[in-house]
Amino acid sequence: MLISCIVPIYNQEENLLRNCIESILKSNANFELLLVNNASTNNVDGIIDSYCDNRIRKLYEEKKGVVNAYCKGIQSSSGDYIIFVDSDDYIDKKLFDDLYSVLNKKEYDIINYGFFNLIDGKQNNGSRFRNLFLNNLKPSLEFEGNEFSNFLKKINAKFDFLYGTRWCNCYKKSILSSLIPTIKRKEFNNGEDNYLNCIYLPLCNNIFFLSEQYYFYRINTNSLTHNNYRKDLIYEKKYNISDINLYNELRKESMILEIFLFLRVYHQTQDLIKRKKFEELSSFLTKDNYLVLKRLNDKTIKSKIKLLLLKLRLFRIYSKLL
Repeated sequence: MLISCIVPIYNQEENLLRNCIESILKSNANFELLLVNNASTNNVDGIIDSYCDNRIRKLYEEKKGVVNAYCKGIQSSSGDYIIFVDSDDYIDKKLFDDLYSVLNKKEYDIINYGFFNLIDGKQNNGSRFRNLFLNNLKPSLEFEGNEFSNFLKKINAKFDFLYGTRWCNCYKKSILSSLIPTIKRKEFNNGEDNYLNCIYLPLCNNIFFLSEQYYFYRINTNSLTHNNYRKDLIYEKKYNISDINLYNELRKESMILEIFLFLRVYHQTQDLIKRKKFEELSSFLTKDNYLVLKRLNDKTIKSKIKLLLLKLRLFRIYSKLL
């Protein structure tokens, strides 16, 4: 079994690109690193050529756009599974070992893992998948077959573009490859990651959530170049999708993205409670966020009591039940 790592690159600053590549190469695992030069006009080729590692494959995609770059990588890859890393981000060297540890026991259609945000160099928790659901559920979570289908159907909450990313998922190549013609027919101003997950997840029979955070997602709000692939848009509340048909397609599959919405809301709630940030929690726990938590309530008496305490803002009592 082989994992391929695809890095689309467009005019990336040298220090950031080197940091990205070197973080991947720190792992001693057997993987394939595909560095896709997406019609860059700076010295990307020279930077790539400076590395001597037989795990690296250098690719060139003349048609600009991150979708074209990652499609080139998928079609050229030799791996059974694929992960993506943005060229100014970096990963923990344990990622490959932990993915192989899961996949060597059982093959999954998708594995999701956590990430940190680095905003102007300051790190905070972007997403953490520890204690994912209510206390009686598994901290590292898997669903398959009908259980997975039912799980998706339960999470039909408010549609939100903020929680669909390709870079914190490990995808099965056979499924990804089948979607390339569909992806290439679309013209994206943004939202390509969300669209990918919307058409990918319905084809899955199972999913596994790793509890650790392995990905470091970098945002430099002062940079003029950080929006080459529109990385800044993940922090905006509004997405301007010009293709109304694409928007409607995404809305039809909104339940899928709510997997990520639930995990974010649940983690934020638990984290604020553990840190006794009750005033912040009161502001955070809006009606919509409460409903997201309620949808996956496991219906036990203890869970119902905990949800009621959240609804009544009795956070101190709730914290004693953790």
